[in-house]
Amino acid sequence: MRSVRSRFHAVAMLAAMIALTLALPLLLGAGPDEQAPPTGLEVGQAAPEIVGKDINGKAMKLSDFRGKVVLLDFFGDW
Repeated sequence: MRSVRSRFHAVAMLAAMIALTLALPLLLGAGPDEQAPPTGLEVGQAAPEIVGKDINGKAMKLSDFRGKVVLLDFFGDW
């Protein structure tokens, strides 16, 4: 009887964790209708569009990497 109860608790805990994981974006206000922050150079604003070429000469945009971690390395040769 005890093992059935512990299995029930484990399944209930797993279900609660899955439900919380699925509901978390809605609870935090990160729903699909949320507007993007304004574009600019201040903290909290979206980065302005940056267009360039990769090492193979193919055109790319910063927005192509939305949702991914991006490291921008600006350097000069003067």
